[in-house]
Amino acid sequence: MNDKEIRKEFSERLEVKLAQSDMSQAELARITGLSKDAISTYIRERSLPGPQNLKKLAEALKCQPADLVPKNLTGRGRSPATLTMIDTQTAHLKLEAEMPLEQATRILAILNETHHTEGGGTDT
Repeated sequence: MNDKEIRKEFSERLEVKLAQSDMSQAELARITGLSKDAISTYIRERSLPGPQNLKKLAEALKCQPADLVPKNLTGRGRSPATLTMIDTQTAHLKLEAEMPLEQATRILAILNETHHTEGGGTDT
């Protein structure tokens, strides 16, 4: 899924939730504290909200942040990676690729660093 497709799907999901909530863009802006322009850019597929604004939108629309974002965000082009959003702070990353050992080792080090930072531990 490319950036344009992600913005399109987010926009569609946002519009559905707005309609279900019987809320206007102006009302959503007022409730979330976001500008009317920000809401408009999401609806017009111009941009995506960051994690904090996504959370505000979801709270105002009485849904989960994950309900607003596309389930599978696949990297550009022929990327061997798939990113599945779980919530605004968590995602599932699936990577299946053949690569040089040095590159694989660097990626593994980053993943282990992130895992340790979040309080997890590994036996590697």
